[in-house]
Amino acid sequence: MIRLFAALAPPDPICDRLEMVQQGLPGRLTPRENFHLTLAFFGEASEPQAADLHARLLALDGAAFDFWLDGVGAFGGTRPRLIHAIVRPEPALELLHQKTAQAGRDAGLRVEER
Repeated sequence: MIRLFAALAPPDPICDRLEMVQQGLPGRLTPRENFHLTLAFFGEASEPQAADLHARLLALDGAAFDFWLDGVGAFGGTRPRLIHAIVRPEPALELLHQKTAQAGRDAGLRVEER
């Protein structure tokens, strides 16, 4: 079993900004190559489910969208363990999220709400 999620790589200008912002934060820095925009978490999956999901995700289409950061947040409650950027809502991005989640469900996976 493997743990799956679907994500997009942010454009270079966003990565540049994220690198700059995280320099002023305490804790361990996230390497630029690990920056991503999570579309959906799918949890544990078998190899065949992962292959099915991969094929379904490759078949998705979607409109281009603007990518804007709208602030920062933290995961971990009163003892934050991870700082994350907040992305401004964008209809085409929301539609891509919905299509991604549906691809997971169609592959027999449970979409985790986070």
